[in-house]
Amino acid sequence: MFFELTRSLSFRADPEQERGGSRGIAFGTDKGSLDKLGMTNWCFYLFPDNLSIIILNRFIMLKIITEPNPILRQKAIPFDWDKLNVAKLKKWEREMIRLMRAQKGIGLAATQVALPWRFCVIGRVATDHITASSAVRPASPAGGRRGGTDWFLINPEIIARSSEMHTLLEGCLSCPKVERPVARAIWVKVRAQDITGKNLEFDAENLSARVIQHELDHLDGILIIDK
Repeated sequence: MFFELTRSLSFRADPEQERGGSRGIAFGTDKGSLDKLGMTNWCFYLFPDNLSIIILNRFIMLKIITEPNPILRQKAIPFDWDKLNVAKLKKWEREMIRLMRAQKGIGLAATQVALPWRFCVIGRVATDHITASSAVRPASPAGGRRGGTDWFLINPEIIARSSEMHTLLEGCLSCPKVERPVARAIWVKVRAQDITGKNLEFDAENLSARVIQHELDHLDGILIIDK
């Protein structure tokens, strides 16, 4: 994939993307070479200090990508608060919530909108069964459905889960018109950060636990069709 994309590259320094003190070099290709990957309006950031490549959409308007787009199979990388642009993170938070609601979803992972970092949205309808052991700042003000707020979780990880499982049919915005029976733990303990960088730890059960497990699967490159 990257061999094909590097045939006709144009390079420029980008002052908005700095990582560890080294300025990123943005490069992209013409429309035709990216069309078949669904990545027409994308640019790629190469950071020579650690030979890493970050793929970013040029515009804040995000779009849900669908199977068999290979980006869905990539494992997301941790969001580094010291090296990445937090202002853009807040814009992605707003845009992911907007997009999730527009598609009537109850969760959305960064990889589903082709962003490479570990963060996700848990929709307000799926946050009723979460018990916080440290204060959680919701992603958006309370409103709409009774008792619910959208949560934006950064670098989430499951640190414990129940041995008891429950199987239900699941759908996915990245696998349109597909439903699969998926067995999930009925309870999980999650560690993450909120949009301010504050550390969180909370318990989730029932629908909340299921949605969190579904979104973390996405961040590991796993889809319901793999279950």
